[in-house]
Amino acid sequence: MNKNFISVFLLMLAMGVSVMAQSYEEDLAFFKERVKTLGSDEFGGRKPLTEYETKTIHYIADEFKKLGLQPANGDSYFQPVKEISTFTRPVKDKITVKCAKGSMDLKFSDDIVVWTNRGTEQVVIPTTDYVFCGFGINAPEYGWNDYANVDVKGKIVIAMVNDPGFYDTSLFRGKNMTYYGRWTYKFEEAQRQGAAGLLVLHNEADKYRSLLGDNECGSFGHEGMALGGGLQENVRP
Repeated sequence: MNKNFISVFLLMLAMGVSVMAQSYEEDLAFFKERVKTLGSDEFGGRKPLTEYETKTIHYIADEFKKLGLQPANGDSYFQPVKEISTFTRPVKDKITVKCAKGSMDLKFSDDIVVWTNRGTEQVVIPTTDYVFCGFGINAPEYGWNDYANVDVKGKIVIAMVNDPGFYDTSLFRGKNMTYYGRWTYKFEEAQRQGAAGLLVLHNEADKYRSLLGDNECGSFGHEGMALGGGLQENVRP
C-alpha cells in the first residue's frame, strides 16, 4: 500500500467523520466534489513516483487542514516511505528449459511472466535444476509437506497455484483457498527452503482462481511498483 493510497483513504475517512451531521445530499455532494477532483486529468491518475503523486498528496494535505485535522507526524501531514519502480523481463524475452528429451523456449509473455521487486539493475539466476514440488506447501497443521525429503537449495522450484483443497474438498479448507494457496506464501516458503527462485504453474482448470489471465500477463509486462525496504531479499519468480 503506497502513501498515495493511504492518503486518499485517510481523506475519505476524515471526510466521513466531518460530514456526519450533514444531510445525505450534502454528504454525497461533498464526496463527489473531491472524488471528481482527484479523478480528473489534472491529477494524471495519481501515479506514484511522478509529479502527479506530489500534486495529489499536497491536495489531500490541504483538505486535511480545511477539515481541521492536526498533523500526526510532528508538524507534517507526511511520513516518508520507500517505494520502488521496476520493469522486469527476461533476456531475449524468453526462458529456455532443457531436459533429456530436448529443449523448449518459454516466450514472454505468451508462455511465462517474470517480475522482481529487487532494487538492482539485473537479477542473475544461475543455470540450475528445476524441481517440481507439488503446491510448494509445508503445512504441518494439515499434515502436508511438499518439501519433505526434497533438496531445493540453489534450484528453481516449480509449484502449482492454489492449495490441495481446490482438487479435493476433503483437504485443507476445501474450495475456500487458504493463504498456502497464494503466490506470496509460495515465494516465502521457497526462500525458507533455500531455493534460487520459484515459478508458479497455472492451468485452465483453475483459471477462475488464477491470477494469470490475459490482463495479468499484460500488466506484468509493464512497470511495477511496490514499497521498498527489505523486498530486495525476497525470493521472486
